[in-house]
Amino acid sequence: MDDTGPRIGAAEEAIGSVEVNRLGLALLAGLAAVVGLAPAMLILGRPQFLPILGFVAALGAFLSSKRKTVATYRPTLPEFLISGSGGIFLQAFLAVLWLLLYALLYGIIGLVVAFAGWLGLALTWDVAAIAFIATLVPAAVFVAIWGSVAYDNMFDQLYPSVPGVRSPMHGWVTYRRRVLVAATVIIVTLFAVGVWLLGGVSRRTGFPFDLLFAQVYILVSSIAPASLIPTTQRPKPSAAADVAEKLFAASGYEVRRYPQTMQTEIDPLLLNLDFVAFTQEHAFAVEVKSQGDPSQAVGWETAASLRAAASALDRFFRTTDLTPAKVEPLLLLIGGTLSESLRQFLEEEPLRVGHIPDASVVDEILATDDSGSLRTWAHTYLGLTEVVSDPPAAGSETHASGGLA
Repeated sequence: MDDTGPRIGAAEEAIGSVEVNRLGLALLAGLAAVVGLAPAMLILGRPQFLPILGFVAALGAFLSSKRKTVATYRPTLPEFLISGSGGIFLQAFLAVLWLLLYALLYGIIGLVVAFAGWLGLALTWDVAAIAFIATLVPAAVFVAIWGSVAYDNMFDQLYPSVPGVRSPMHGWVTYRRRVLVAATVIIVTLFAVGVWLLGGVSRRTGFPFDLLFAQVYILVSSIAPASLIPTTQRPKPSAAADVAEKLFAASGYEVRRYPQTMQTEIDPLLLNLDFVAFTQEHAFAVEVKSQGDPSQAVGWETAASLRAAASALDRFFRTTDLTPAKVEPLLLLIGGTLSESLRQFLEEEPLRVGHIPDASVVDEILATDDSGSLRTWAHTYLGLTEVVSDPPAAGSETHASGGLA
């Protein structure tokens, strides 16, 4: 089975796709590390290491493997900044762990020095320096790892894997700019007030309450952008889609997961499509819905979007030599029920719907390689009454020169 998210029209990148700003993403990952680690470095009295750690994070990010995109819209600076703020959380979390480990080692080394003095051995160790150096190397490794993770997250958020779709931050920047500005002002104001109030306490007591507050505040305030910013990427293959794909393949269909045409007016319509299956006589745009709760029902919106996707693919296929067949929409429901709104929609807009009510059948389909049984199930649940041919051999080329890449 092909799970690689193939593209219709042999092309490595979409025509008109933007170039990934790798340097910008790497610099943002480095800046996120500096912000997340700054209070901890001040507490440890080693602020001179901040630029080095920022460089390590940026380097780890720059070496990430995600370098090409099919996105057709270039992210704006505000979108970059919003996405980059999510990278602060992991570095701030690492800073907290670093402080705890440093305190533990500082205590242990201090006890060793004290015990040696009790035995009459004069150890002139710099406890703080030893504890810092001992924790610096593993911390630097994780700084680089988190920098790479931050890069990957920003890549997924800023460069959707569907041509013609903008990043999730675009809506915030365009329509909720005032909310973003107000939230930023509130967060920065609370941070400044907290540090200022605790600064006096720190000066009187000699304990860095203000810096500890700053570290915890940065950690907590960066949770939202790290966890709530969505991505627009192709979903991972599911067992439900595997079932449908296996039935089509056994019936002689060429199957390709998550098709892309590289055309910005078509690909956004294909985002919910699981795969396209086709021969020279038949073609289907397939969406699979798996619902564990029988009370849940698939609404008419699913059928409407599937019909639109099939229509768009049909128009595209007519401009290629993939197949002369008309692309039909097919909805496969595993478990669950059809809603009343969907039933009414199907009365007005006929749509092929398959239904596998029993999950045990799914397990049987996934477990067997018997072509006869698979074709029987394909006829029973998908209505594939015409068996075209044996499925193509593994590694064989497609029969159409403009086939799915």
